This record gives sequence, C-alpha cells and structure tokens, in this order.
Amino acid sequence: MRPFSRFVTLCALWAVAAVCAQPLNEARVKAKLAYNMARFTQWPGEAFPTPTAPLLLCLLQRSETLAAAFTELEGLTVGGHPVKVEFHPSKELKECHVVFMHESVSNARVTSALADLAGSPVLTIGDAERFADRGGMVELVIVNDAIRFDVNLKELRSAQLALSSQVLKLARQVRG
Repeated sequence: MRPFSRFVTLCALWAVAAVCAQPLNEARVKAKLAYNMARFTQWPGEAFPTPTAPLLLCLLQRSETLAAAFTELEGLTVGGHPVKVEFHPSKELKECHVVFMHESVSNARVTSALADLAGSPVLTIGDAERFADRGGMVELVIVNDAIRFDVNLKELRSAQLALSSQVLKLARQVRG
C-alpha cells in the first residue's frame, strides 16, 4: 500500500473511532473498526489456503442491530480476500480469521471462546468489559461518547499476528 493511501486509511480509521455512539451508528462503527483492524493485520502465510480465499469474519452476538451492521461488510476485500461474514459460525472458531465477540454474549461464552482460540492465528475483537484483560486482542471501549480501542500485544504475538504500528499509535492503550 502506498504511503498516501495508508495515511488516508489511517485517517479514516481514526475518524470512524471518533463517531458518536448511538445504537445503529455504534454498531456500524464497531463493524467498520473490525474491518479496518483486519485490513491492517498480517496473518501467517498458512492462514489462507489460496491467495483469493475468503477472509472469514465470525460473530458471536445476540444483537440484530450489530448483525445488520456487519452484513454491510460482505463482499469488501482485505488484502485480496473477499470478506465473508458468519453470524452463527457452524465451523470451529479456529477456522475464522477474525472473531468479533459482542457484549450481548455471556461472559462464560466469551471466556470459553478466548481459551479455545488462544495461540491460534485468529484476530479477536470484542466490546465486552475487560475483553483484553481476559485474553482478547482488540477491545472496543466507549470513552466520552466515542469508540476507542485497546490492544493486547501479548495475545497478538502469541497468535503470530501483527497489527500495523500506525494502528497501534491510534490505540488508547497498548498492553504487553
């Protein structure tokens, strides 16, 4: 990606994070942040069977508003991979590339999913309280009516994933 394109994308990521949180807008911001996090993530070579295999974004959620917002991501691309959204993953979560865990899911389910995914090359993003402290990689948080994010670098590294240093600079907090 050319430097100017990267700059424009990073500006867009920051602008999305600063949008006021209202139910549908909040869901759209979370979906776009998840998409942009995926765009700036590097997976190990074996994460995709072919150069054009879909990027599987799986949702653990119980929110129609959030599901509608993530539907808008279908067909977009990440590094040449078309985004495919799974609302009720029928596969093992380890087969996903990104797993978004919404606060509507029980704490026990989030904890179980994070334990199952530990060390797997799956980007975990969530908005549940203390998500990053429990082993999640990117936690979306509302601060002064804006959505910001915290990053758990230890978990990213454990999963052999890399998030762009430019994105890390935008994080509210980078841990470990």
